[in-house]
Amino acid sequence: MENYSSSWETTTLMKMAVVSMEEPSGALPVRRRAGTETPVPASGFAMAAARRAARSPSPATPSGLQEEERQVLFEFIVVLKGDPLGIQRLPDKFTDFVTGDESASLHLWEAACGCCRWIVDVIFDARGKMYLHTGWEKFARYHHLEGDFVLMFSYLGDADMSVNVFDETRCRRHYHIDNTEEDDD
Repeated sequence: MENYSSSWETTTLMKMAVVSMEEPSGALPVRRRAGTETPVPASGFAMAAARRAARSPSPATPSGLQEEERQVLFEFIVVLKGDPLGIQRLPDKFTDFVTGDESASLHLWEAACGCCRWIVDVIFDARGKMYLHTGWEKFARYHHLEGDFVLMFSYLGDADMSVNVFDETRCRRHYHIDNTEEDDD
């Protein structure tokens, strides 16, 4: 396990990172446009996806497919510490993976259901650290996220990310009812 001086830790196994994260203390320094107080959104993920697709022997998959049908490009696990509704830092290895093609937002959805998506803005601090920002609180409230929950993120390209949620007992949570069940009448 690699230890960093900040309040989180990262472990990498192949393409998997385990991250224990806390909300950053104090105000978050972000890159700003000259003369404004507006965070600088980065450009899209499309160029990175195109570069990775060019390096990959398999063709790129359309983003309308279910997660199981799409190639997972990067996965990591986050253990929520501190306020789960506050902004959340993404692992440096993921940030490095998308370097140069950072999106202004990511599209998150609970992995078992591709029907509900949340657009979550991404911001960067002065050191290049990547954070989930606007929209994260709505996602966290809907999924009733609490401290010590474990989230498994799967990046599928084109700013799409599925999320598996595990509660404090490390059991996976499911948020949508299967409509294929028969009625008892």
